[in-house]
Amino acid sequence: MSPRKVEDEDLRFSCELDETIFNDTGKHYVRISVISKAGREKLSKVSVTVGDGGKTENKPTAVTDIVQLTENSKDSPIKFARNKFEFTLPKGTCSEDPKQALILLISVFKSDPSTNKGVKVSGANFDIYPRSVAPLAKLDGKHQELYLHDGLITFTRTLKEEGIQVHAGKTRFSACLEWVREIEEDKPEKAAEENDDKEKSEDEVKDKEEPKEEKDKKTEEEPKKEEDKEKEEDKDLESPRRIGGHTGRGNTVAKAGHVEVLIIVHAASLLPKLPDGAIPKPYVIGRGKGKSKFHGQSDPRVTHASLRPCLAPSWEELVIVEIKTKDVKKEAVHLLIVDEYTKAVLLEYELALAYLKPFHQYHLDLVQVSN
Repeated sequence: MSPRKVEDEDLRFSCELDETIFNDTGKHYVRISVISKAGREKLSKVSVTVGDGGKTENKPTAVTDIVQLTENSKDSPIKFARNKFEFTLPKGTCSEDPKQALILLISVFKSDPSTNKGVKVSGANFDIYPRSVAPLAKLDGKHQELYLHDGLITFTRTLKEEGIQVHAGKTRFSACLEWVREIEEDKPEKAAEENDDKEKSEDEVKDKEEPKEEKDKKTEEEPKKEEDKEKEEDKDLESPRRIGGHTGRGNTVAKAGHVEVLIIVHAASLLPKLPDGAIPKPYVIGRGKGKSKFHGQSDPRVTHASLRPCLAPSWEELVIVEIKTKDVKKEAVHLLIVDEYTKAVLLEYELALAYLKPFHQYHLDLVQVSN
């Protein structure tokens, strides 16, 4: 099949906000908007449908329902009733040109009790098209979906005085971009299917003519082969190094004479390959300046390794680094992304503790600058 062009066809973008957490009290709602770097004119024919079988409106934006959060519920997952959105993107809306990129703007609003109007408090963005990180779009003409995405999206807000972004909540977010026109089967593919059916019939005839003893022998061997295959697949899913995997903690204070730095490692993208060109199975280590010994699966300084080799892993795990109080001003937290098999360090980042405030949340995008 020849590649299809997004500029020449209608597309459908669907997204869903599943479990959502906000770090603040009050009445909250989320506005979902499709925006284009090329301007609003590009979105004049975009329509949206909220929910399954809902009313379709000719506009590029929609809102969820309102949820009330209290001190007891503000850090607990909630689910909106209006949480599914389907945007129809007419021909010409999407483009391969980054200057005409299509972006989903996820804005969190909080109702102001004095005016009863919504005030934007945090938000996040998602690149609809084109995409420069995983999941990348498939334009080979063999898939109905250009891409499928499922993961966590973090809401951030900017502190006015400090001018930095901090974590304000998160949501389990899924998205799908697909062609409206269904894939048409090519004649060569139909011919191939007919050949497969013909070969299958010949195998069935051959099976009937086969001696009973040989047939029974094969029947005994086949389940064994299937069982061995399943074991190999299970083994492939297991990571020999299942260290860390911490998503929370039991205690709330560090031990005497020490401070703790808690780091939620979300994901990485565009990781380098190994020197031999192989794809790594990355995991993250957090430590101070000195070298440390790690203590197996109970060690809170290490995440698990990705299930399969990849260059855009996702962890969503808590790494806890312990530093002596007397060394705080001169110490730094080192985050290392390491390959599970070769133990080669793919990337390393250093965060000087002297610049961090106690009990303060920071949302950081760590970038490795190439020489």
